[in-house]
Amino acid sequence: MIDLAREYAEAMKAHDLEQVAALLDADATVVTPKGTVLRGPDEVRRYFGGGGFDHLEVETVHDDFEAHDAGVRVRARQIFRWKESGEHAFERPLAFHFEFQDGRISRLEMTLAQEPGGE
Repeated sequence: MIDLAREYAEAMKAHDLEQVAALLDADATVVTPKGTVLRGPDEVRRYFGGGGFDHLEVETVHDDFEAHDAGVRVRARQIFRWKESGEHAFERPLAFHFEFQDGRISRLEMTLAQEPGGE
C-alpha cells in the first residue's frame, strides 16, 4: 500500500488530478488540513483544481512513508513561497493517513502535524 500512497503523492505534485481521481475509491473520503471533507473523486478534483492562493505557491514534500495498521502514515511539509519573488514565506508540517479498500484509497486524512520536539 505504500506504493499507492507514493503514487498519490507523485500525482498531486504533478497536479495530475485525473490520476489522483483514478487512485481513489468511488466512495473515498478526503479530509484537508483545514478540515474540509471531500467525498468521492469528483469533489477531490474540483477542490484541488481550484486556483489556490493569490500570492502563494505551495509545494508539499513527503518525507517519510510508513505502513501502519491497515494503512500508511506519511510525514510531510508544505512549503509556501511568494509567487512574485519566489522567496520562502513559511512552511508547516503535515501528517497524512491513508486507508485502503480493494486496491484504492478509501480515506485520506491530512492534519497539521506537531513540529519535532514541539509540545
